[in-house]
Amino acid sequence: MRTITKDVDNTYSRSRLLGGEILISLVGTIGRIAVAPSDLRGANIARALARASIQPPLEAKWVAAWLSGPEMQHRLLMDAREVAQKTLNLGQLRVVPVPVPPVAEQRRIVTQIETLTTKSRRAKEALNAIPALLERFRKSVLAAAFRGDLTADWREKNPDVEPAEELLKRIRTERRRRWEEAELAKMRAKGKVPGDDRWKERYEDPNPAIIDDLHEEWFAARHEQRWGVTPLEAACDPTRGIPYGIVLTGDPDAAGVPTVRCGDIKSFKIDISALKRVARKVADEFARTRLEGDEVLIAIRGTVGATAVATDTMKGMNISREIAMIPLLPGIEPRFVMYLLASPGGQAFLSRHIKGVAQAGINLSDLRAFPLPLPSLDEQREIVSKIEALLQRIDTLARTLDEACLRHSSLDRAILAKAFRGELVPQDPNDEPASLLLERLRVESAENGTTSNGTNRRRKAATPELREAVAKATKLAANPRNRASRSARR
Repeated sequence: MRTITKDVDNTYSRSRLLGGEILISLVGTIGRIAVAPSDLRGANIARALARASIQPPLEAKWVAAWLSGPEMQHRLLMDAREVAQKTLNLGQLRVVPVPVPPVAEQRRIVTQIETLTTKSRRAKEALNAIPALLERFRKSVLAAAFRGDLTADWREKNPDVEPAEELLKRIRTERRRRWEEAELAKMRAKGKVPGDDRWKERYEDPNPAIIDDLHEEWFAARHEQRWGVTPLEAACDPTRGIPYGIVLTGDPDAAGVPTVRCGDIKSFKIDISALKRVARKVADEFARTRLEGDEVLIAIRGTVGATAVATDTMKGMNISREIAMIPLLPGIEPRFVMYLLASPGGQAFLSRHIKGVAQAGINLSDLRAFPLPLPSLDEQREIVSKIEALLQRIDTLARTLDEACLRHSSLDRAILAKAFRGELVPQDPNDEPASLLLERLRVESAENGTTSNGTNRRRKAATPELREAVAKATKLAANPRNRASRSARR
């Protein structure tokens, strides 16, 4: 809340608040309504607001509710003029019609509106808390998966699966075979045929000394469930490694190669509908990162850690510099690694290795050293199946939440609309009739020197005829058979 000097406040003393007035926004967002609380007595208002002092027999909260209803909100918006920004004229506001039910009925309706809107607000608070709970659930699912908790029963029922150490041996053998095959092809392409196997000594296994992170809870399964562990690089095709993609993608080329960037990876999926197309000449310089399908992709710049698996339909596409490609060897389920990288433990490892400020990211050397816990292939697939079943349930809950939020967004409007159709509370035949209220308002307006639309005029006392009409209406009101059944409008 801004403060003004006393001189400015005195200049605009007419708009000084006493408490209980209705405040209405006139500029920009038209029609925001509030009743000034009593602790604002003595405060003033900006030019973008109008102040309406409501007098008996009208209740300020009743009028505020009416102005907040869908019918009046639409009218106020339509009455606003568009200049530099939407503005509502005070003259238009003064002639806004207000229904005048009996005072007791006004109060009953306002009480019911407040009761229902309080419940609505609590429901909204509860709905707003659910996304955080769902996110905690997602994290707990992934954490449990890589502790081995989700497949504890499965392991008891399947004791004869291939031991993790045997799987690791097969992976190492396959990795070396691919390296030797590629090296031999390179030598033959140059017209060199090795006379012995000494060239094979150039092969280097990735450094297995990566167990610094194994004190983490997420690696407990390695000891308790006898999972293996290996550097991530050792689980990848040595001819492709773990590289990042195109450094400078250049201007979009409609006939170019679709290229995945970090913003394209969302919720374990790659949105290929709007991939940037990079000129083929540029993409061809990065043939190493040309996708074949089943590679794990991970964002290593900007929002580090978003992961997905390239589908078969993405074959021939490429990736940008913000993305690293992880081409896994047979024996490793790509989605297992994808979820592992997204798990709390995986994200904690990545976060510890983020470097840079202006362009934060993780170095490929750190990603290559990522410690990969490895159960048997069958258990990897079972873990993925369990994760996806639970994530599907979470997604279903999230969709249900979205639907509930959509329905709730119209709830307050529906409450007000029902209130002003007379459907929110029952009418009481003993209430003072609305016609008498209006007559009394006319008398008070005449005595106070104001017209029916609230503008000032020369003060004029109520005539004897008008006073006699009010007295007669009062006598008639004493008889329940003469009471008005519907609200009048002022």
